[in-house]
Amino acid sequence: LRAMQAALDLVATARSAVVARPLLAIALTNLGTAFVGFALYAKTQGGIVKVVKRYVFVAAVGTLKTVASGVVNAEQEKVRKKTRDAFLGKIRGERYRVLPAKGMAKDKLIKYMHEESALERQWRDAKVSGMVYHSGPDVHEVIVE
Repeated sequence: LRAMQAALDLVATARSAVVARPLLAIALTNLGTAFVGFALYAKTQGGIVKVVKRYVFVAAVGTLKTVASGVVNAEQEKVRKKTRDAFLGKIRGERYRVLPAKGMAKDKLIKYMHEESALERQWRDAKVSGMVYHSGPDVHEVIVE
C-alpha cells in the first residue's frame, strides 16, 4: 500500500512539474530517451567505454585530417604564388587568358613590344617560350618590323 501511495505521489509530482515547466519536461524526456537509446546501442557494440573510445578516436582522426589538409592547402598556395610571381611577376599591363576579340593597333603594338623588349633580356639565358602559328600577312608585317 505504501509503495502504491509513493507511486501515486511521484505521478502527481511529475504532473505538476509538467504543468509548471512543460519545456523542461519535454527536454528531460528527450534526454532520457536518447540516453536509453545510446545505452542499448552501446550494449550491442561491446559497452559504453568501447563506444566512447571509438567516438573519441574518430573525432581525433577527423580533427587531425582537417588540420593536416589546412596545412597542405596553405603550403600548396605558397607554391602557387611563388610560381605565379616567378613567371608573371615582371609582366606589366593587361594579362589575357584568351585572345581578345579585337587586337590593338599596329603602331601601339610595335611601341608596346619595344618597351617590353627593353626590359626583358631573359631570352639570352634561354628562358623564353612561345607558340608559332600563321595568322596572316598583317601579323607577318608586325613580326618583320
